[in-house]
Amino acid sequence: MRCSYWQAGRCRSCDLADPSYDRQLQAKVGAVTAALAGSVRAEAWLPPAASEPIAFRNKAKFCVGGNRGRLTFGLLTPPRYRGVDLTHCPLYPRQLHELARHVRTWANTLRLRPYSVRERTGELKYVLITQSPRGRFLLRLVVRSPRVLGLLASHLPELMHTAPHPIDVVSANIQPKPAAIVEGPEERILYGSRLAMDLELAPQTLLPLLLPPGAFFQTNTAVASQLYAQAVEWATLADPATVMDLYCGVGGFALALAEAHRTVYGIEVTPSAIEAARASARLMEAANVTFDTGDATALALHRLTPGSLLVVNPPRRGLTTLVDWIQDACPDHIIYSSCNPTTLARDLDKLAGYTARSARLFDMFPYTLHAEVAVLLERTRT
Repeated sequence: MRCSYWQAGRCRSCDLADPSYDRQLQAKVGAVTAALAGSVRAEAWLPPAASEPIAFRNKAKFCVGGNRGRLTFGLLTPPRYRGVDLTHCPLYPRQLHELARHVRTWANTLRLRPYSVRERTGELKYVLITQSPRGRFLLRLVVRSPRVLGLLASHLPELMHTAPHPIDVVSANIQPKPAAIVEGPEERILYGSRLAMDLELAPQTLLPLLLPPGAFFQTNTAVASQLYAQAVEWATLADPATVMDLYCGVGGFALALAEAHRTVYGIEVTPSAIEAARASARLMEAANVTFDTGDATALALHRLTPGSLLVVNPPRRGLTTLVDWIQDACPDHIIYSSCNPTTLARDLDKLAGYTARSARLFDMFPYTLHAEVAVLLERTRT
């Protein structure tokens, strides 16, 4: 990847910007297989799911810097925390570049003051932009306080009317803390409700996922499609009567596995994500899928029956105490999708009685050391 920001020394966000993508992927495969060598046999590994080398990210997180009327969207560099504008970053598609620069121009005309880390003054902290596979957008503006909400709302029609690409959702997230935390607990919807993230699992097969502001979604749309398609293939082999999707988010795995002969449950702690998952289920007319908000262990235990498939996609910390619950529940098969091979290796080592039948690296994050790995586990003893 040729990156002018990297070559000029203005951005070092990509850990692996220098090697070719093929060499990166080969090295990442080697690192992951070595990390999981104690739990996954060499012959269980499938070929990696590669990413496009550029323009693969569907989400940009721009830290706002610069000065009032001359904002930068990108990152802040210590010690003086000057803004570096990254609105031409090659990781993002062209349409996202264009919309980011349009939003920056709009914010400049409003004379929005960027938040100053050193002085703890100003309002606009971050601009978060998500692009759908159909080239439509979700825009989130992270501000320090509600005092600018009226200004944003009153000038929103101007932004929408002149935008180079359609914006389906606009929200303001309020983050008052002077800390390195991107998002706060309060989200105000200014326009729309959810962004349609239709993923192509196979020719003529779309997975209609809906993304509300703040909900988790994989940052690499094409590789996420391969991940869900792989789960479908593994579920076909396991042929479960019941599927339980913990940490289900907006319902990706649950809805991808929603065959007519299966009972599917999804559990997630974020209410807006569950509401979106239910809306997607209605679009699919998937009456056999149920989504609940709450704690996974409290809601799931009584629903796992003989022949069950459990899907887990936990945060980077892994399953922690949930491993013990899984041992007691004894699902026949587990699909474990992880963004942290270290905690994945720890959890697999603790899941006594399960054998890794198949595993695959999904390269969601080219040019970084991060790796997404999915493993199909089968219960071989009680």
